[in-house]
Amino acid sequence: MKRLFRPAIVLLTAAMLLCLSACAKPQDSQAATADEAIHAVEESDNVNGMRFDMTLLQFSQEFNKGKSADETASMMDIRKWQMNGKPETDENGVQVQYWYYEAGDISFTATVEVQSDKLMNVGCGTTMSHFMGMTNNQNNSDAVLDQAAQMAAAVCGLPADKTKTVRDIFYRTTTGSDDTYWYQGFVFSLSKKTDDEDNKNNMMLFRVFPVTEKLKDEWKLKEYDS
Repeated sequence: MKRLFRPAIVLLTAAMLLCLSACAKPQDSQAATADEAIHAVEESDNVNGMRFDMTLLQFSQEFNKGKSADETASMMDIRKWQMNGKPETDENGVQVQYWYYEAGDISFTATVEVQSDKLMNVGCGTTMSHFMGMTNNQNNSDAVLDQAAQMAAAVCGLPADKTKTVRDIFYRTTTGSDDTYWYQGFVFSLSKKTDDEDNKNNMMLFRVFPVTEKLKDEWKLKEYDS
């Protein structure tokens, strides 16, 4: 299995993240609800108009807190996060830095504002061939969806009992015509990137980032309904 973030694939992922970030427009601020999200989102001058009130270090710590005793092997080591190229400037003049973290056949991504050090979005990705395959008679898709759900719950500050809900949201992005859902003020999306030279390198990336009701209506986002 080829790894997701070989140098050429790293550049493709960075380009995909930049494109996705550029698609968002400024929006009003929104605080996370107390009974659902622990961490608030806050206003920003970036192209999205909002960001998570969390640094990459804090996210990694929250992600690890959600791991059970038998999942210690999949905990994040903050020292393994690597910069993906040089800082880029978005359409609003805010510098952002792309990061990635390799965890075997699964990789995590993050877009961080340079000045504030706060997260704009996080993602969990792999190759489509790995997602559709099996390891030790287990569907690889289950492990990828589990990691994506734990990632999203951690950065959104959702309680532990919402992890299954988030997992189902990401699962639905892979099964129907809708690749994006709105839930509790956040966008959960699936993006794909194809490699014309080798389809084994086709990538998929689950992402989460905060939005307002206003942006939800502008984008005509479909609300998740369990």
